[in-house]
Amino acid sequence: MDPMGNRGDEYLYQTAAGDFFLLRKIVYLDGRMMGPIENMPPELLLGTAVAARKRRTRLKEKIIPMSAREALLWCVKTQIPETLRGYLLDCI
Repeated sequence: MDPMGNRGDEYLYQTAAGDFFLLRKIVYLDGRMMGPIENMPPELLLGTAVAARKRRTRLKEKIIPMSAREALLWCVKTQIPETLRGYLLDCI
């Protein structure tokens, strides 16, 4: 897997000391990792399906320390429109 690849919800943070880290949240459904654009089955979204949702899903969180350069590259690769990425990556 590409270390910059988006395999779930990712959030970039910077500490007060200036260090960067990426918080990656990955949802598993029935033991299978859900894709980044995959939706939860509609039957699990009903208010009455709380027990089934808890039984069938699991959330895994991972903290990934990053250098300032890695954080910048992550931002360019995930937050900048694709048509501008190449130009910005050439500038870095």
